[in-house]
Amino acid sequence: MQSQPRRFLTARLATLAWIACGLTALGQAHKTGEVRIVADLIDRLPEAKAQHAADISIRPNGIVGNVEKPSIYHHPLHSPSESTLDYSLGLPELKENEQLFLTFSIGISDGVNLTGSEDGVAFSVRANGETIFHKGHAKTEWAAHAIDVSRFAGKPAALTLAVDSLRNSSYDWAVWGEPAVLKVSPTKTERNRGPVSGVILAKRPMDEPRTLMVDDQKHTVTPPDENGSTWFPVYLDTGKFDKPPTVAWPSGDTLIAHFPHQLVIEQIACEKAVPIAGEFIPLAMRVKNVGRGHYAQQNTSFNIIVDQDSLPIKPVPRLAPGEETTLRWFWEAPPEPKLHRIAAAYPGGHVSGQIQTHAKRPDGKTVTLQNEVMKIDFIPGKNGYEYARIYGRENNDWFELGVWSPLANVTGEHGPIPLAPETISFDENNKRQIATYQKETERWSASVEIDLPKNGQPMRIHHQFKANKTGTLLRATGPNIHLG
Repeated sequence: MQSQPRRFLTARLATLAWIACGLTALGQAHKTGEVRIVADLIDRLPEAKAQHAADISIRPNGIVGNVEKPSIYHHPLHSPSESTLDYSLGLPELKENEQLFLTFSIGISDGVNLTGSEDGVAFSVRANGETIFHKGHAKTEWAAHAIDVSRFAGKPAALTLAVDSLRNSSYDWAVWGEPAVLKVSPTKTERNRGPVSGVILAKRPMDEPRTLMVDDQKHTVTPPDENGSTWFPVYLDTGKFDKPPTVAWPSGDTLIAHFPHQLVIEQIACEKAVPIAGEFIPLAMRVKNVGRGHYAQQNTSFNIIVDQDSLPIKPVPRLAPGEETTLRWFWEAPPEPKLHRIAAAYPGGHVSGQIQTHAKRPDGKTVTLQNEVMKIDFIPGKNGYEYARIYGRENNDWFELGVWSPLANVTGEHGPIPLAPETISFDENNKRQIATYQKETERWSASVEIDLPKNGQPMRIHHQFKANKTGTLLRATGPNIHLG
């Protein structure tokens, strides 16, 4: 089975490496551009109004002709014979030489048991009540179509996808493959290096079917008919390969466009559970490409700002769509324990966080729970008991297993609030040791009990949180134990 995962098809690796590097369309001149998805009709399906359908559902891997595509399954009734999906779209204004295209594939889903009595279905598309596409289809084969809808730009559009069962609804397993509205904007130069994902739109020949060749892959492009599409779309993704293939299209115009990348910083954080004041602290930034296009230029750099200290910028390596990477720094913390603010910005957004550094030596008396195989030291600081170290025993030696930090934590609309208790109560009997503590703030209360049996049974930790005032609670966490 040929898999063409979403977004937007990996229409065979070899099929589209040409858009990235040294693409030459043999025959007519071609235009290049950048393509963006204005409306993904699969994502927008929950907003659409469905009528007269036996079944309408999203199929992330709809299979037609043994080829997978993200799809909408649309089974009409026998009566009334036409089933519709109505979308309300706000289409963008277009600048000079920009175009809007509605692209989709139609097919009958694999699994049908065709006996010859089935008459297939008729697919239709209407924009503001005007029929802009109508085609009968009765095969388990994908048929790709693209319609120029630029004349509907800049205003609300009522878009209807319709399937008609015709004389009967037997095995009318109709499927819309990757229906979407695309905006293509011209670019001055072609992309000449790096992997690319995008789309080619070939103008259909007026006389007879012609063959679009990409390396050894053939695409038969048929002439347009009445109420049919005038463009033939092929979605592509080169993967991580840069090898430029050969493209031959001797008939009509071609429009070749790539999806842009979009880098976002998802998170910045300290990679040490208990950062110590005066030491070098490891910091990390997770960067992800959330765009449809490959980031291959390696011309973007980010940095982290700690308080007023700007750390060195670091370049982002190549990232495929959906891929992420981690950039790392070492920051020398000031010698005094305190709460530090960290922040980073990227085009279109920013992220922030905080780091609480701790004293090298406990600022008070350590409270210890211990049995034959485990020991927990609760470490005091200026703000109360801020964290705990957890040890295991091997022979007569203790070794550190992990760190519990913070002991309790709530996150509201103003960010995380560590709940460090000023005191920890200790109790013991012949079966167990028990430590309890409470922490009260103006907004939140936390109550924690740690039960450590003496017979080697598992330790039990019970957390309880309470809001003292009405407010937003995003998260309450505990115990936050970092092993290793």
